[in-house]
Amino acid sequence: MAKKSASELADELAGLGEEIVKRATAETRKYVAQEIEEQFLGTPRAARKTYCGRTPDDCIMDALTDDEAASLKDARLQAVRERFEEDGPSDDFRAGILFAVRLFADPTFDY
Repeated sequence: MAKKSASELADELAGLGEEIVKRATAETRKYVAQEIEEQFLGTPRAARKTYCGRTPDDCIMDALTDDEAASLKDARLQAVRERFEEDGPSDDFRAGILFAVRLFADPTFDY
C-alpha cells in the first residue's frame, strides 16, 4: 500500500468535508421544511399541543400579525393579512406555503 502525500490527504479530507456539509444541509432543510409544513398546514403527525393547541390557520394569522417579524412587514403580506382577518387563509395561500416548503426541502432544487 503506497503512502499518500500530504496534498493527497488534504484533497481527500476536503472532499469529505464537502460531503458532510452537503448532507447536513440537506437534512437541515428537510427538517425545517417539515416543521413549517406541520405548523402552517397541519399534517397527520403534527401534535397541535406543540403549537399551544393553535390550528394551522391560527398559526398563519399569528405569523402575519407578528409585530416582531421584520420579514413580514412587506405591504403585500399586510394586505393578505387584512383579507384573511374575516375568512381566514385561502387555499391558494396554503398552496403557496406548500410550494415553498417542498422547494426548500428538495436538496436538488438549485436556487
